[in-house]
Amino acid sequence: MITKRFVGATLLVAGTTIGAGMLAVPVTTGVAGYYPSLAIFGVTWLFMLFTAYLFLEVNLWLNGDPNLITMARVTIGKTGAMLTWCLYLLLLYSLTAAYIAGCGSMMLDTADKIFHIKLPEWFEPIPMLCIFGVFIYLGTKAVDWLNRLLMIGLFISFAALISITFPQIKQSLLSVSNSQYLGLGISVVITSFGFHIVIPSLTHYLKRDANQLRWSVFIGSLIPMIIYILWQTVILGIVPINGPVSLSNSFQLGEAATQPLAKILHNSWIAPLAQLFSFFAIVTSFIGVSLSLSHCLHDGLKIPKKVAGKALIWLLTFIPPVIFVLYYPKGFILALQYAGIWVCLLLGLLPIVMVWRGRYTYRFPNENRTIGGKPLLVLAALFFVSLVVLEICGQYALLPTPFNL
Repeated sequence: MITKRFVGATLLVAGTTIGAGMLAVPVTTGVAGYYPSLAIFGVTWLFMLFTAYLFLEVNLWLNGDPNLITMARVTIGKTGAMLTWCLYLLLLYSLTAAYIAGCGSMMLDTADKIFHIKLPEWFEPIPMLCIFGVFIYLGTKAVDWLNRLLMIGLFISFAALISITFPQIKQSLLSVSNSQYLGLGISVVITSFGFHIVIPSLTHYLKRDANQLRWSVFIGSLIPMIIYILWQTVILGIVPINGPVSLSNSFQLGEAATQPLAKILHNSWIAPLAQLFSFFAIVTSFIGVSLSLSHCLHDGLKIPKKVAGKALIWLLTFIPPVIFVLYYPKGFILALQYAGIWVCLLLGLLPIVMVWRGRYTYRFPNENRTIGGKPLLVLAALFFVSLVVLEICGQYALLPTPFNL
């Protein structure tokens, strides 16, 4: 039965998944070509969906409102829980800081261009905390309603972008293939499907209804997959791989996918629509990540969910990333460069290890068991281990340069 909470949970998965990384996905994967990049999307989505179901399986084993730290402590022990704490906080604080900085900068730029108000750089985090941060304090229900409104804005802005750009697609550009560069975009793609962190919040919100949870995870992750494919079709069907205005040039310059698109089409609507879409993509991810971080802190620190406790958790959620955004932004930029490794470890390998221990060591009940036994767990583990090795070794050193195609 489809309920309002089910719709909200599904949109929260989709909103958490569709983030600022979407603007980088076509640039980092595009040099490999259209069809090879779709293969990356398909394989990554399947493996990440599988580990999301494993994550959900472990979450449903435990009573109460367990978050990742409790799940790790029960299944792999105190040492594993401590390591999980470090990686989890580093990833979520990095993402939260990146979203605060990205959206704050966008708001300051808008205030300058439209209202001719020049605000100081230290003001960057204020809009995000005052406008959207308050919903994190209010909890999952408030975040759900906000996310629904933001997702409507995201879909409308995306549909407008697609309607303008789709007629300009050239089939010849989609047929280009350079599969030897597939490794360049894997890190960004794997991070772009990292929605697992919101699952514990959804388990509580949907009152541990396993069937609704499974469907909300499936549909919520499928929506971004469809949007990524449409977006990839537009960018790679209009922007060439080589040339002064191209994907390889944008890759080298670190540009978002919308910049070469706007230059080629010379359409005055592209830039504002792209900025609006970017805003909704960043904010939906921000509230999903922040909600997950606050729930993780509640669970890990065992702070009661009363007024004083909620206020303390709110401060612990936002003060560290704000400090880094203001005083040491490069630290988070460096951290984000390794986000793919953390996602592989936390959202790829960790669920596999937890399920293996829970199923075959502790013999937890099988009523919500994910399909696939030991062979599928081993295959998934090998997939994520290979990605971690590729990241650590440095794919840019291992692969041919994409700028001399």
